Amino acid sequence: MDAEESVRRKWRLLKATMDERAQRLWAGTEAGAIGHGGVAAVVRATGLAIIDGFKRVRAARALGWSTLLARISHSPRSRPSGRRGRRSPTRM
Repeated sequence: MDAEESVRRKWRLLKATMDERAQRLWAGTEAGAIGHGGVAAVVRATGLAIIDGFKRVRAARALGWSTLLARISHSPRSRPSGRRGRRSPTRM
């Protein structure tokens, strides 16, 4: 079984259990584990645009997971949607 088929099988089993962020991180990890050509293989197998997840996994290896997770938890993307304390001006 080649790497792409292996990723495709794992993806079919796992995709329903992960949110979008977890999917991208998982896909980035798989791409890194494959090595050369891994990003392309994972993109073909999953249909995800994974470059963000791949960059985060590489950063985690360089910084350490605890540092990276602390940075992600404070990033604007990780905040719940909705406005807090601000109302948009009404238009007339």
